[in-house]
Amino acid sequence: MGAKVTIIQQEKIITVTKEGREIHLWESGGVTVDGGNPPAPVRSRMIAGKLMMIPIRFAAEMLDTSVQWNAQSRTATIVPKGENDKP
Repeated sequence: MGAKVTIIQQEKIITVTKEGREIHLWESGGVTVDGGNPPAPVRSRMIAGKLMMIPIRFAAEMLDTSVQWNAQSRTATIVPKGENDKP
């Protein structure tokens, strides 16, 4: 998606920045986008104390991209918004 991702392990925070937009995701479930608190449909979570999983559709849409899902191949594709929808 062309974003910069910074992980602060001690505080269990992920910061994602792209073109002036800044997203903060806390393991506890808190989310801010450019200082505001949008609803996050799925919580971030820490796995084995090392790896943070974030909801990709939420992150993609907050960074002005979209996610296309191909159920047959079980594949998600991230594309710029406005690009033709192709399965």
